Amino acid sequence: MVMPTLGPLKTWWGETDNPGTGYSSPYSHDTELVQAGYYAVTLSDTKPALN
Repeated sequence: MVMPTLGPLKTWWGETDNPGTGYSSPYSHDTELVQAGYYAVTLSDTKPALN
């Protein structure tokens, strides 16, 4: 699997009671897109890259 990242690479999953300490990210089921053979979700704590 490949996971694109923005900012410093985090290789630790983090602490569940301290969001943002690792690579896990909160999400909402409202942003999920599910079809046969396809799944997508928008992660809540990502920010668009600045160009």
